[in-house]
Amino acid sequence: MGSRVRALSLLTMVAAAAIVIAAAWANASGSALRVACPQKAFLVGFYPTGEPSQHKPHVKVFTSRQQLLALVLPKRLSFGRACKPARDSKTIWDGSRAKTTRKRVVLKCRVALTTQFRGAPFTRPGGTYAGNNLFATLGRTAKVFLRAKIASRGSSLRYDPRYCKKR
Repeated sequence: MGSRVRALSLLTMVAAAAIVIAAAWANASGSALRVACPQKAFLVGFYPTGEPSQHKPHVKVFTSRQQLLALVLPKRLSFGRACKPARDSKTIWDGSRAKTTRKRVVLKCRVALTTQFRGAPFTRPGGTYAGNNLFATLGRTAKVFLRAKIASRGSSLRYDPRYCKKR
């Protein structure tokens, strides 16, 4: 009976160590998070200097029924309940034309596949934390059609006009 207890204790310690190592690896890898949202059409509110209810630069992604899909602030990144974690992969701009703005805008986006969002922090040239990026991809592909870069100063929004139009 004593050997069973020892074996169970050893197994518990190994499992706990594996969890700690996995969490440390996730933090070291840049803490990127990719989620799949069941939406083909959504709105993107880009507020580089904030809005009356939120005085910090941010971007909100929401449905036409005002259901929040994503909220990105310079020091915070969160996704709505409708979005489920997805396998993370690298993202790239698909090489198509793009528009970039640094002004307040609301876009209406529509794609053929359900959208996946990827949030990841970015750093300054010296390696210090600067803010968060939000990428919108065409389904499970790596092709980005919208990128929001949110920082305390210098936020920008780049989007493909084939999928997103000013509202």
